[in-house]
Amino acid sequence: MALFGQLINAYQTIGDCYMSSNSNGQITDIECFRQAEIMYRTAVNLLKRLKAEPNTIKNIEEKQQKAASEANKLSQSSNK
Repeated sequence: MALFGQLINAYQTIGDCYMSSNSNGQITDIECFRQAEIMYRTAVNLLKRLKAEPNTIKNIEEKQQKAASEANKLSQSSNK
């Protein structure tokens, strides 16, 4: 079980790094937001399989939704 916890933390941390690099203005890249979304989604899926606390799942799902929203905003602005 400890190994799964470390794996979940790793996915979440990587997602946070992708979001942070975009938020700090270092990079403004749709792909970074999409990668963050994938990392958060993977963490959420693993948490659901392990039947983790709903609040923990909800917190990461919110991060996932924010990453998806930011990617969509950039995608729409680049299509104009």
